[in-house]
Amino acid sequence: MHLISRWDWPEEPLVVDHSDSMTAEERSAIFARFKECRKLDPRFNRTVLFVAESHDTSGTTYTRDGPSRVVANQMVKLARSVCELVRANGDLKLLLQPSLKHYDVVITLSPKALKTITREHGASKQSHFKNLGERSHSTAVLPLAEPPVKVLLQQLQAQYSTALVFFHGGQDDHIITALWNPELDQRTRKVEMPASFKPTGNGDTLEVDRVSILAEIARIGGDMIEKIKVKGAT
Repeated sequence: MHLISRWDWPEEPLVVDHSDSMTAEERSAIFARFKECRKLDPRFNRTVLFVAESHDTSGTTYTRDGPSRVVANQMVKLARSVCELVRANGDLKLLLQPSLKHYDVVITLSPKALKTITREHGASKQSHFKNLGERSHSTAVLPLAEPPVKVLLQQLQAQYSTALVFFHGGQDDHIITALWNPELDQRTRKVEMPASFKPTGNGDTLEVDRVSILAEIARIGGDMIEKIKVKGAT
């Protein structure tokens, strides 16, 4: 955690030498490769974290599929908070208590609604292979292919991954959090926009319509969503 909290990942590669056997020449080659990577991709569109190790010095094998720039920044912030917490309290048990204060949006799901969905669909498995049953074929509820929380998260990511970066824990976690994409700043009008935008005060530029996006998320989630909390809102 201490290492990650101090890692200036935009300017430095992370070199992991498992056996402490890397030569100065190998390390120099890694740093040269890192500088070339940043020169060719200054906005981190392809490579965000550059992690090289003694068995693979390419720097991109473990990070070619992520994380994104937003997640990388959040990772460092979280590591710093962890280090500060341990220094102040000295109690490692506090690390197991998740903090939601750094997220822009916190979506609380309804355990009752999720339980009802799972129970109703799960009951249909009993007659899944029967020709006749209490329900007709036209009204029978099909069994769930995946947990409802996972399905909801997939829908939100498919619709709003450009505007929001979503986070979720395990299958039984009833919290979905999100961060607004900082790269979606004000922009001028054009035909295809990456998210829902609205005019700013001067009328010449547009800004992300956060209220509309959250209202649409509430509509998609329906009874599954108990409440949506926005950072800074009362």
